[in-house]
Amino acid sequence: MLRNLLSFIDLRNEVEDYDTIHEEIEKGIVFKGTNLWILAFAIVVASIGLNMNSTAVVIGAMLISPLMGPINGLGYSIATYNFPLLRLAREPVRHLSRLPVVPGSTANSAQSLARTRIGHHRLPPPSDSVVYGHFRPS
Repeated sequence: MLRNLLSFIDLRNEVEDYDTIHEEIEKGIVFKGTNLWILAFAIVVASIGLNMNSTAVVIGAMLISPLMGPINGLGYSIATYNFPLLRLAREPVRHLSRLPVVPGSTANSAQSLARTRIGHHRLPPPSDSVVYGHFRPS
């Protein structure tokens, strides 16, 4: 009975070959065609979520964003000391992390402006009971 339980939770049966893992990671780094369309729609969904002030929609946009392939490539290349793969994965992450900033910065909705207004939300003056982060004894 214990052997059956141990064989059920044994992970050695599901270990992939190194070459298979490497090919899948390398294939996920390349950012063309379908991935660009998915990124465009993820940007639209994220913009809608920001305009609706909906955290769930913004998180959903992050889940459908195809940036995980290049990010996995970065992590895998660092973990395996594969520097040519690191250079290959670095470029899509660099460019694609800047791409959503353009539509986000051009949207002038009230929600976006309220979240980024600088200088209008100042801290209140310190009260008598707090001095340098410590409570003053009464």
